[in-house]
Amino acid sequence: MPDEIKARIREYLDERMYINLGTVCADGTPLVHTVGFVTDGDAVCFVTDKRTRKAQNIVGNKAVAFTSDKDEPEIAKIQGVQMSGTALRVEDGA
Repeated sequence: MPDEIKARIREYLDERMYINLGTVCADGTPLVHTVGFVTDGDAVCFVTDKRTRKAQNIVGNKAVAFTSDKDEPEIAKIQGVQMSGTALRVEDGA
């Protein structure tokens, strides 16, 4: 991805507080979770308890996706970001 596009995505995400995180349940059912997040370079980071459904889903399948958008009453003007990737667990103190 070109650096210019990465910069625009980072700027967009810096203005947001939440993303809609998609995970996959053990039975293959997709599930979406609203989470608060921060960015760290190209990484999107969030905190969750290891007992949550999203954490358990990620243990079973590290493939994730997310969307973030602005509330917009006119459908033709909706803007947002959608990305996919691999989730990595980071322990406290890392």
